[in-house]
Amino acid sequence: MRRDPTLALQLMVRLCRFEPSPLRGSLAALNDLRLRETYAELAMRHGVLGVTLAALERIDVEDELSSEALEDLSEPLRLLRRRASLWVLERDRVLAVLERYDIQPVVLKGAGLCTTYYQDAAERQFGDIDLLFQPTEVETATAVLLESGYRAKSEEATKGYRDHHFHYRLIHPQGFVVENHWALQRPDSPYRLDPIHFHRTAQRVSEIGGGTLRLPSPEMLLLHVASQNADDVFPRIARLIDVDRVVRERSQLEWDSLVETAIRSGLQSPLWLTLLSARRLVGSPVSNAALAELRPSRTAEFHIALLDPVRSLLKRRFVTSWATGSLLRYWLRPDRRSRRKMILDICRGATDPLAWLWHGDQKREVPRPSLLVRLRALGKMLGLQALLYLVAPVRFLVAGVRGVDRDLDRKG
Repeated sequence: MRRDPTLALQLMVRLCRFEPSPLRGSLAALNDLRLRETYAELAMRHGVLGVTLAALERIDVEDELSSEALEDLSEPLRLLRRRASLWVLERDRVLAVLERYDIQPVVLKGAGLCTTYYQDAAERQFGDIDLLFQPTEVETATAVLLESGYRAKSEEATKGYRDHHFHYRLIHPQGFVVENHWALQRPDSPYRLDPIHFHRTAQRVSEIGGGTLRLPSPEMLLLHVASQNADDVFPRIARLIDVDRVVRERSQLEWDSLVETAIRSGLQSPLWLTLLSARRLVGSPVSNAALAELRPSRTAEFHIALLDPVRSLLKRRFVTSWATGSLLRYWLRPDRRSRRKMILDICRGATDPLAWLWHGDQKREVPRPSLLVRLRALGKMLGLQALLYLVAPVRFLVAGVRGVDRDLDRKG
């Protein structure tokens, strides 16, 4: 059998569902070594290898999969579980150290979700421990963790984070990473998530096997996922699984409050697309009324639909194509002013003040792109937009003038 990414994607999405629903006989394709390799690569890129392998373990597959395939698929899960247990132990150690100083941060993202909203910690992979502190606690908490064995990159890195970012990054000699947040976006972000509101609405959530963690409220969890999707242009399906698990676990979710906060934060369009994509791909029980309230302007909706966002997410087009990702960023922005600013930044050749930090630890001046490079970048965006206009009539004759959104509503 050839390496079929389409079949691998279909299996991956079905196994990501809360109640996995692979078609009878479809799992037999995983008996082929090349397809298993393709599947593992795709699931790793999308951050869902753990959740899909755990799903396979819970359903009856012995009559479809060979013993070789079962062993091949079981070994990565065993490794992911060992890794998850080490990270959870370190997370708990860090929280215990901070607790001695009466510091109780809000645990963000995978470090908090893995033992609360997932049945198995290995299902929610993560590579750092994200903690949100009160503004007055950040420096103390950082000093405490430095005393407990963590290290900062350098004084220049620490200053760079403080001036241009929203967290410090601390690294342990054993490979663990902690990110100490005082905010949730960079200072120049077009979105406005309020960290104080995150603290004020945070809740104690029960963990699998006992204990509790201080997490954002379900509404703020969803909003944070949408914010990350907007910043990173929907890089992988894992975040949609987070949305699905949170929505299912919290059936009394306050949709009106979520919509109101999203609009106030400028995250109306990113949250709309996040919720809609989760419903389409994994059947998340998302409120129709909330989607209607969050729906962006017809112009923005039309242009987002042209990008075929759900399929592009699965194919990872937004992260592999600068022009595609930039167009999505542009149309997800909350208003015309922030869109104009994005275009002006491209024309001016605005550079990331922390580019030196992402590529090493030696502070150096980042040269502004030449005029030719800037014009070429803008030309790529405009050229792709023009191409999308050309193919739109064919697509909309088939899918209807409401585009992807209408299609998603019908299939959701």
